[in-house]
Amino acid sequence: MDVQAAGLAAGWGVAHADASGTHRISAYGLAPLHGAGQVLTVTIEGRAEGGRIAPLGLSAVANEGTIPLVVKPRIKKPGVQQ
Repeated sequence: MDVQAAGLAAGWGVAHADASGTHRISAYGLAPLHGAGQVLTVTIEGRAEGGRIAPLGLSAVANEGTIPLVVKPRIKKPGVQQ
């Protein structure tokens, strides 16, 4: 998994870690979020092994939920240009 600050949060710090099957991500910076646009780019790479299949759920909150966020997943298939 890779997480990068982007757009409105450019220059912010990012911390992330696994906890009991959930991956938590935090972003922090001195300047407040302002306007509309991308905040983070999260890249998840699936494994081709025949292991277990787990559903992928995505959710996001900012400022303890006082700032509305929308999760916009983009699925890129290996070997397919998008």
